[in-house]
Amino acid sequence: MMSKLLQTPLLTKIIVCFSCVCFLLYIIAIGSPYWMKTRKTLPASPPDTLYPVLIRLHLGLYRACLNAKSFTPDGILVIEDWCRSKNAPDWHKICALLGGLAFMSGLAEVVIAMLSITLKRVANGIKVKLAMAGFSVLAAGFMIPVLIMFNENRSNYKGFHFDLYYDYVLATIAMVFYFLLALLIPLDIYWNSFRSEDAAEERLWTDDKNGEDRYT
Repeated sequence: MMSKLLQTPLLTKIIVCFSCVCFLLYIIAIGSPYWMKTRKTLPASPPDTLYPVLIRLHLGLYRACLNAKSFTPDGILVIEDWCRSKNAPDWHKICALLGGLAFMSGLAEVVIAMLSITLKRVANGIKVKLAMAGFSVLAAGFMIPVLIMFNENRSNYKGFHFDLYYDYVLATIAMVFYFLLALLIPLDIYWNSFRSEDAAEERLWTDDKNGEDRYT
């Protein structure tokens, strides 16, 4: 495998590494519930709560997590502490579906990318690289409406105003990276075809020279 990797063009190796980075960002962003966050302090409302209640709420594509606690003279009183995936609005369910499709597209792209440098039958194949470019576009394209809907709905989600959090930033970066990846792959195709033509001309020139030497 190592010798195979060493025979692969440098740009192809860069693309494969870039694919792994993009997919890793998607794994982190899609898998953890930190796309938006908010915190709010509710005043005491006897007899239910004798002291102000601090609410922290954060959510991602598949889960929302809430922690509500009150600081009392006897210590911290935890009122609610949960993470769940039910009771999401329709736009959030659509985001979860599109996020899953983006993840599957990214997974397909990175698997094909790894095969392109380890499996001899598909190494440097134009169809393989075009498939990588196509899945890169899909991985980015499915994520665009997710980013838009989260940004549009963060001002009033179940009565709370949210701030965009680090998973949203990671997903945005990965989306941009996937588009860049889709642009790099055609460049890799052109570069490999250019190198192949040079190699063919060099072999032809060498064969002609060897033929002349035999008759000298």
